[in-house]
Amino acid sequence: MKYLSVDCHLDFASPTRFRVNPLFMIRSILGNSLRHECCSDLKIKCAECGNSDECLFSNFFEGVRNKNGMRMHPYSLHMLDEFDLHVAIESFNFRIILYGDDAASMYPYIYVAFVKAGERGITKERIPFQFSVLKTGLKNHGKDISIKDAVENWSEETSDYGSFSGKIRLSIKTPLRFQYRGHYGTDFSLRDLFSCLLRRTSGMINMFGESSFKDLNLNMEDIEMRKINLLWVDYSHYSARQQTSMMLGGLMGEIELSGSFSSPVLMLLDFAENFSAGKNVVFGLGNVEVWKKEAV
Repeated sequence: MKYLSVDCHLDFASPTRFRVNPLFMIRSILGNSLRHECCSDLKIKCAECGNSDECLFSNFFEGVRNKNGMRMHPYSLHMLDEFDLHVAIESFNFRIILYGDDAASMYPYIYVAFVKAGERGITKERIPFQFSVLKTGLKNHGKDISIKDAVENWSEETSDYGSFSGKIRLSIKTPLRFQYRGHYGTDFSLRDLFSCLLRRTSGMINMFGESSFKDLNLNMEDIEMRKINLLWVDYSHYSARQQTSMMLGGLMGEIELSGSFSSPVLMLLDFAENFSAGKNVVFGLGNVEVWKKEAV
């Protein structure tokens, strides 16, 4: 699966206070600015536009459609800086990852959209900001690397991941939101957790990868799970489309796994760490870090 990772920096003209999750706001200003750059007629809704299937804005926020009619968003947002609501900050760093064969061609539009958004300003006070790119690519590329060369390829070949025995800790950096047995909560099982990881991994590879992803044989009989300081955290989000406020939240805390980990299990954990897990990753939810400690 091809992807382009872009680490971004916002430098505010004056100290700025976020009243909502900053990634929620970044998604909002990106959407507004990108529509102004892409749409020939802002009065027409995407569903009524004859060019929606070829429109970057529509594909970005409505989702790319495959031959089976399934849609998935070609990007995700990731938190690089910790934040406290209502505390004034002078700058903010975040990551946006673009997926698929069109990742490099999407980049200039995203860049211009953020530059234009900075001119219009952020929050109710319309505070301007300068937008800049810190680096492209998850790997340590040189400063002069082209965008085309910064596009990387993630492999779903389980043979690339080997096996591991010991402890693995999932540190959930932004709320992990997934439904299991018809509800959300904290009483999920190990199987529920990996079903969540598998759904996103398989969906993304089938949409943006170069091969057809098949179900994995997940052997988890030798793995135990312990939940550490796990709680549900909600953030308020105003939906312009539905014209109402809603709560978007998920699990925060840590999950410790111990035992013997097969290649498919390690592959799913690697995907989650790099590309997030669960629902609403376009809002920056589901960012996780994976820590390993080998058995002594």
